[in-house]
Amino acid sequence: MSDDDTDALLSIDLRTLMMVLAIDQTGSITGAARQLGYSQPAISQHLRRMEARLGVPLVQKIGRSSRLTDAGRVVLRVAPSINQGLRFAGAQIRDIRSLNLGRLRVAASTAVTRGVAVPALARMRAQHPDLVISYTETEPLRAIELVHAGKADAAVVFRNPRSSFTAPWLRSDDTEMRDILRDPLHVVVPSTHPLADRRRVPLEMLADDQWIGPAGGEGESLRELAAEAGFSPETSIQTNNVTSSIRFVAQGFGACLTSRIELAGISLPATVRALDVEPVELRTLTMVSGRHQQESPVILAFLRILRGMRDRSEARPLPG
Repeated sequence: MSDDDTDALLSIDLRTLMMVLAIDQTGSITGAARQLGYSQPAISQHLRRMEARLGVPLVQKIGRSSRLTDAGRVVLRVAPSINQGLRFAGAQIRDIRSLNLGRLRVAASTAVTRGVAVPALARMRAQHPDLVISYTETEPLRAIELVHAGKADAAVVFRNPRSSFTAPWLRSDDTEMRDILRDPLHVVVPSTHPLADRRRVPLEMLADDQWIGPAGGEGESLRELAAEAGFSPETSIQTNNVTSSIRFVAQGFGACLTSRIELAGISLPATVRALDVEPVELRTLTMVSGRHQQESPVILAFLRILRGMRDRSEARPLPG
């Protein structure tokens, strides 16, 4: 390879990488232009100039769509890692300026809000009073989607006992998942329930009960555990608020599934009993952030606070 060939290959710039990546994702130069905020002629002209320097085409036009050539796919293989590296560098430089001049955008599920997110963010604000903090309460997978979309810096969610978060987009190179603690599950029943005097109860013994069940993704624990126990829970009342759930239980509307963290700080009415699920079932509290932010001072400070809560919690800590 001549020095001129080497210089041409080294001239592939970030704009070219992003254009190739966008064309592959959208299937057309028009779609890439829309995604990147360029005009279609600007992308076409840039690619023509780069292809002339390289001596090979990067993109092949097929009708109204476009696809990458073999050379384009070579560029595509390195584009994501370079993009990720630049995102990482940008996040680091931004946060190095000053932790207290930064921001922390957290998305979390309803189950996380009262027992985890509120105290954790209160400590974060106390330690870093100039940090701009925002919070969005939503369903677990939606919270993680907000991280992927760049609309949240961290998601704090519970992974249910039978949920391994195996979806490809959750296990992509863009995602950093850190487990904080494992939280034992309990079932709350009226004190008049035939099983109320037991310490532990198998869920199959509650197959005929009415349930106060969380809506949407929040109800995944109940649905999965009940399915394993051989029944489908009849949830005539749905609420994502644990206090409301327990009030319904106290009034005899049915049973509800909750956890040690959710019960912490709640004064249970004398008319209900909280029983351990048998066999013991644990869900995992997980913090999800972008891989490019895994060493961000803001993210690490928030992680330290979450782990500090783990050390003071009655929930079971994870090693490390």
